[in-house]
Amino acid sequence: GKTRDRVRVYHAIYGDSPSAVGEHARELMSEGYSAFKTSPVPSNWREMPWRQVLREADERMSSIRDAIGDGPDLAVDVHAAIRETALSIQLAKVITPYRLMFIEEPARAEFVESTAALRREFRVALATGENLYGLHRYTELLNADAVDIIQPDMLCCGGLLEAKKIAAVAEAHYVTVAPHNPLGLISTAAGVHHAASINNFTILEWHGDHKKKKSEFVNESWVPVDGYFELPTNPGIGMTLNHDAIAANPPGHWDRGFATYSDGTPGFL
Repeated sequence: GKTRDRVRVYHAIYGDSPSAVGEHARELMSEGYSAFKTSPVPSNWREMPWRQVLREADERMSSIRDAIGDGPDLAVDVHAAIRETALSIQLAKVITPYRLMFIEEPARAEFVESTAALRREFRVALATGENLYGLHRYTELLNADAVDIIQPDMLCCGGLLEAKKIAAVAEAHYVTVAPHNPLGLISTAAGVHHAASINNFTILEWHGDHKKKKSEFVNESWVPVDGYFELPTNPGIGMTLNHDAIAANPPGHWDRGFATYSDGTPGFL
């Protein structure tokens, strides 16, 4: 059965400059959201001297806080892109004063020792786990006391039943669950059902998919109201496929691709 009547979401903030992220944050505030997540650094941060990266991070966080005020929640996602533990600690010290909800993937989740070390250093909740598969990979993190918020992805962790097991083990460690959810409306529906069925849910990721072309592939329109999804009452996960739209858009090859830096190095992520 359900443990709540609605599910809170945070919306991603995009932009490569402090002014751009601030502008997007103001736009999202006008749509009723009260929680947000962004990258603390611009996409070309690897091309910058590290001191400039830290300065950019400070300016980005300041711009967003100026836009949203002190009340809304704000999280950051490092995308597991920093390999050096010491640099992640330095970044965290710069952005912590902006009253963060959590710092996501400051290290690769499979590098349990580094993640645990970062959690001991941080004064902000550490969130991770989007790329892990199966209960036992999450259990390694939990047993190492390496995480405050676990982030299973309904499409990657092993499905809804596996996510329930992961949440149960996390609950035994007093760890909350904030499902990873960048992959569309069907994933969102699964995430909402998961959130409704566990006690230790905290917040669900959301990327405004109702505004994107992919929304044509389902018949239902899911739009958060004041930053919350109401629980669906339709059968199943509450969503049905629009087969005409799917037939009109046959699947093709998709390649995520990687950036190439100015020295010719392929991007890590």
